[in-house]
Amino acid sequence: MPLPLQRTGDVLALKASLPSADWCVVDLDAGSGEYLKSTHTLLTIFVECARLIESALRSLLYRQKLQNKSKVIKVTNCGLPCNPTLRPYPNFNANSDVELLKKAMDGMGTDEAMIIEILGTRTSQQRVEIAEAYKGSYGEDLREKLQGELSGDFGELVDLMFYTIPELKAQLCYDAINGAGTDELALIEVICTSTNSEIEELKKEYAKVCQNHGKAANENSLEKDVVGDTSGYFKRILVALLAAQRHEPTEQQLKDIANRGIDSIIDKKAAEADAQKLYDAGEKRLGTDEEAFITILCTRSPWQLIAISKAYEKISKLRLVEAIASETKGDFRRALLTTLLANTNTPMAFAEHFNDGLSGAGTNDDQLMRLIVWRSEVDMKEIKNCYLTRYNRDLVDDIKDDTSGDYEKLLVRLLGSQ
Repeated sequence: MPLPLQRTGDVLALKASLPSADWCVVDLDAGSGEYLKSTHTLLTIFVECARLIESALRSLLYRQKLQNKSKVIKVTNCGLPCNPTLRPYPNFNANSDVELLKKAMDGMGTDEAMIIEILGTRTSQQRVEIAEAYKGSYGEDLREKLQGELSGDFGELVDLMFYTIPELKAQLCYDAINGAGTDELALIEVICTSTNSEIEELKKEYAKVCQNHGKAANENSLEKDVVGDTSGYFKRILVALLAAQRHEPTEQQLKDIANRGIDSIIDKKAAEADAQKLYDAGEKRLGTDEEAFITILCTRSPWQLIAISKAYEKISKLRLVEAIASETKGDFRRALLTTLLANTNTPMAFAEHFNDGLSGAGTNDDQLMRLIVWRSEVDMKEIKNCYLTRYNRDLVDDIKDDTSGDYEKLLVRLLGSQ
């Protein structure tokens, strides 16, 4: 059966699960509503192996334009199809939403339920359009108006929702560096999970944020701020990732994958050599050669990292993630593990960060807000599935247990629940 694609703004997300090992046809047939309008364009994907299906998909589709199309199929770092809980609201009308929000804020009291219903079902780009329309109609800043009406975590969450996703990631990095102390966790979640193109976009957006805060043009560098605000090997891995030097496929390699499968771009001998280097740099010696871990994890392709992880298991009693956990510590360890997992199983990386934010004494609300606002438009359905698989708990239920009131209702709405 053809696999339907659903439209998500400028992104197309695979909606169905792919077979474990077979030929499959992705049908981009003309449709209505939010389905892409096309002329029976077919993309045939050969999937060699169940374990490498996501990597094969990523490799084949990475930056590849569909025939006669300007849209790109979007997958996560590791190749898993994006499946958000928040999609563009159908029949969106910014002016109508402006009037509803105006009514919700006027008069005695605030209609929080209306605010949740509107903002919790519009994408970040649609919210930005609402804010622009509000200013055009009433000459007021909608974000400032809402902040005057709302308070606490609910108010902070609503404020975060008026950034586009690229703007949000840049703002998170700015706040992480320029706030009281350094929020290393926020830097890890943004930088260690970004692809090369996302890193380049992040640096450009960060410069804009700095400019908006009155910083001089020569001080608008994310790398410079990271160097000045972090230290040791944690600083080194962030700087390495900001260099955006991860291997990406050439056009010829994309063609080779389509014709000869994923093995055509996996260098098994190189993977075995890298696995041995990591073993020699960690388990085999007294002390750890941190540079070896930084170099390999920050430059190898996602599918190559999968091959390295498999090769590592053949020479060690530990899995690579276990070796990293035992050989490193602190923020550097968390950055390494997030980088590896984000490139081999992106949703699981975020599932683990959700668990960290919900576990222990108290809830990390800042972490909870940024992850939900950000990933609700990317791969939140996969994250929820991974969370259930890893921890045998429902993410929505855990969030309901740890939050309350309108704050809880809006978080849950963004997660695709009521």
